[in-house]
Amino acid sequence: MGRQRFVAPYMWGVIGIGAAILLLSLYRLPLVRLDLPFVILALLVVAVSSSVVIRIPLVSGGITVSDTFIFLTMLLYGGEAAVLVAVGDGLCASLRISRKPRTILFNSAVMACSTFITVWTLRTCFGSIIELPRAGYTGGFIGAIWVMALTQYAANSGLVAVEKSLKTEQPFWKTWRAFYLWTSMTYIAGAS
Repeated sequence: MGRQRFVAPYMWGVIGIGAAILLLSLYRLPLVRLDLPFVILALLVVAVSSSVVIRIPLVSGGITVSDTFIFLTMLLYGGEAAVLVAVGDGLCASLRISRKPRTILFNSAVMACSTFITVWTLRTCFGSIIELPRAGYTGGFIGAIWVMALTQYAANSGLVAVEKSLKTEQPFWKTWRAFYLWTSMTYIAGAS
């Protein structure tokens, strides 16, 4: 029972951070940018793409194909809108694999945290996110796409791997390599 006692505090800590990120995103959300195409995109993520869940072998979890749409939301509507869509995706996808409130909230918070980290990284490295696609397919834009995919992947898989390593009492790197390394392909495909 060594490290397993840290599972609940870790999950609730991530949930708290995710909730703070959600509130900050709602506060900073430029409502003027949200239009009918945004609503359609958000509904597409929540209703359709979050239902396509690929089970992760040997753990009670899965990944969705929603990252493409979260990335698209990020590029077209900005980081705050992407965080909201990511939280919606986390909620809907989690409801399909779990009925435990803590797990559902944790998965949504992981999506909020990883999307927020991705947004912050892109803004730090490239400036305004919504200006990136307007420049066309430049080297900077392609670089931003790769940074976006790798950051989202590292943050998302890292946060979840910590929780699984605590549950299984295995080292983080062993857990991440065994269960989450292969999921990198979904992020790279989604960014492409």
